[in-house]
Amino acid sequence: MITYLLLTAHFGACFNIYISKSECMTMGYCWIVKYQLMDSSLYEKYVKSLYFVISTMTTIGYESYAETHNEKLFQIFCMVLSCSMFAYVIGSFGMIFSKFYDYEVEFSNKVRNIMRYLNEKNVNEPLKKKIKKFLDFQLNKRIEDTIDERDVFKLLNDSLVDEINIEINGQLLYNFGYFNCYEKILILLSRHLKNEMLNKNETIFSVK
Repeated sequence: MITYLLLTAHFGACFNIYISKSECMTMGYCWIVKYQLMDSSLYEKYVKSLYFVISTMTTIGYESYAETHNEKLFQIFCMVLSCSMFAYVIGSFGMIFSKFYDYEVEFSNKVRNIMRYLNEKNVNEPLKKKIKKFLDFQLNKRIEDTIDERDVFKLLNDSLVDEINIEINGQLLYNFGYFNCYEKILILLSRHLKNEMLNKNETIFSVK
């Protein structure tokens, strides 16, 4: 987004110089004459023009540098364009935060329903705390993750999902070293290997 704004300011500054030079040739005065830049280098004119454009786009404001009607029209155009761009940026950020908030509210309602169900079934307190802790961890995990495997697989057909599982899970199993000589078993296990979200410090299995 910043790159887009800078590119817009750059082209605006160049066009502003073009308009000013055209006005100087036809009318004899323009902002270049006003600021005594006729004999200045193109770089100095560009920096001054860029300063004008960015000051206008960021709504900081500057004294009206425009000397002719065309220059004033261009300044108005920059104001309208910048208002539209910043409105779009603010709206985009609002949509992003809204999606996170909506997901959190939806997930919280599901957690509330689960806890109500556990209370109705008289589930013991330690187990309820364990479930609540896991659900909180799952919520934080989903918010932090930008890509969910399940969302990706929903967009693909079964054949492609099968190939992805063999590629990813097969490599994981191959690294263990136990299935190097059993390719068929490795492929079979790869198809059925699934990700499982566990709570922190949760025991997966124990050997007595």
